[in-house]
Amino acid sequence: PIVGREEELATLDDMFQQCLPAACRLVSIVAPAGLGKSRLVREFIQRIRGRARVTRGRCLPYGEGVTYWPIAELVQDLAGFAPTDDLDHARSRILTLVQATGVAGGHRHEADAGRVAEVVAGAVGLSDSTAETTEIAWAVRRLLETTALTGGPLVVVIDDIHWAEPALLHLIEHVATLTSDVP
Repeated sequence: PIVGREEELATLDDMFQQCLPAACRLVSIVAPAGLGKSRLVREFIQRIRGRARVTRGRCLPYGEGVTYWPIAELVQDLAGFAPTDDLDHARSRILTLVQATGVAGGHRHEADAGRVAEVVAGAVGLSDSTAETTEIAWAVRRLLETTALTGGPLVVVIDDIHWAEPALLHLIEHVATLTSDVP
């Protein structure tokens, strides 16, 4: 059992409860290496099992094309495809996920769903499509909102955020600031 982290777990539990039925909160766990941040997150995830869908991504310390690496991992998990899957299959899985309710900005817009899927696919390296960072942030937010609306509360964990590039930090802030009506 986890020992000595009751206050931190209570804070995470309180933040989770604030997100129900429909709100978004950004929580950062900051501490020096080796003090149990990952263990704390694992314990929290165990506590909310069955009450929320959890997806994870991690920032890489170096490499080419790593800006949206955590988003690629989230999208793979949420849309249900593997990095080795055919590109057309992966893109179709993203579109299916976004079209699950046809929700885009609180309204039914098939064209928006297609644009969301196209922008997300381009951002995570599944197509040659390019978009500005603000449009990528919008599309990822729409994808996460749709997932939360169709599958219940969604908890997104991004590990090693200290390696994140500014564009990813902007995306996270965009999602946390503008998502307000989904769990």
